[in-house]
Formats: sequence, C-alpha cells, structure tokens
Amino acid sequence: MPDKGSGMDTKEKMLTHLRYWLWSASVDQIQSASWYYDAHFFLKKMAERYNERHDVTCAITAVLSPMTKWEQNIKGTEIILSTGKDDGVPGFSRNREKALKIYYTKDVSLVSGIKVRPFYETLLNPWATTEITVDNWMLNAAGIPKEWGNSPTKKEVAAVQEAVNSLAEEFKLQNTAAQAIVWSAIRDNGKGGSYKPISKAIGTVSL
Repeated sequence: MPDKGSGMDTKEKMLTHLRYWLWSASVDQIQSASWYYDAHFFLKKMAERYNERHDVTCAITAVLSPMTKWEQNIKGTEIILSTGKDDGVPGFSRNREKALKIYYTKDVSLVSGIKVRPFYETLLNPWATTEITVDNWMLNAAGIPKEWGNSPTKKEVAAVQEAVNSLAEEFKLQNTAAQAIVWSAIRDNGKGGSYKPISKAIGTVSL
C-alpha cells in the first residue's frame, strides 16, 4: 500500500531505511557481516569439545540469549555443557530451565519464539535461513518505531525479514550478512535514540 506522505509503498520505505544503515556502516561494522558464520563455527567447536550435537549447542545458546550479551550467552552454554547444571548461568530462570531440558532431552523443537527460533536457525545454518533475527534494533532500522520493552509482533517481524531478504538480494549479500551489518550500524550509531531524526526524515513505517 502506498504511503500517503512519501508516495512509496511500505516495503520500499522499509528498504530505504535499511539502505541508509547499510550505506552508513563503517569498516568495522561491515566486517560484522561474518558474525553469524563465526558464531556457527565457534559453537560447532564447543559442541565437539563437550561431545554434544551441534544443533543442541545452538539451541541452548538461542534459548539463553534474550537480554543477554553474547559473551555471557556462550558462557552460559558452556556451563550447561560442562556441568549439566544451570548454576552461574546468566539469563532468566525460565530460559535456563528450558536450556537444561534441551540438554537432557536433545529436543531442539523446544526452541520457540519469533526472535529466538530464527536466532537458533541462523546459528545452526547461516547460509540457508530465510527467517533472519529481528529485534527492536532491526525494527527501528527498518523505520518501524519500537520503544525498548515493547516486543515485536509477528507481522512486524515478517515484514522486516522480507525487507532484509530483498536488501540482501539487491546488494548481493547473504541475508544474515545484511542483517548483521545493519544491526551493527544502527546499534553503534543510533544509541540514545539518535536514529529518530533519520526515521523522521524518511518517514516512519506503520503496519
């Protein structure tokens, strides 16, 4: 549907926002294109070290990830793989309980959630996923205003995933690489809400 203010349809407006962050990325931020691939191989080595399945290791990491920095995230995974307990594992108690359940049952279907499941799929196979990880940084990067503490909706996540897939195709990138660059650019350059004037200049997206 065309946007009344800009004449652009919703998807094109989202792509305009995403292109801005891709173009504004620094050298360091562009290098983050390999983040998911690096994480994939890091977790593969961790799985081998503890004689665990790779998919189980990725699943544990994904369910421990909400509101947890990557360094703490993988620390928690390693504690569970090495001890079979969640003592000292960062994160919410419900997530630690689910991680332990996955560890003991090997049932990766327990991984769920509109952010956590795509994160798991991307860690497991960053070359083949179409459902890239979408959080509030990615929503704002796509021009969808989202304050912290308000979770993305399924509709918002699907729209951003489609837009990032189109962005990746346009710039001949893997979609996970495009997501990582955009995410790094808005996280580093948009702290303190400094991305908001950009959204205002281009026009925000309402779904």
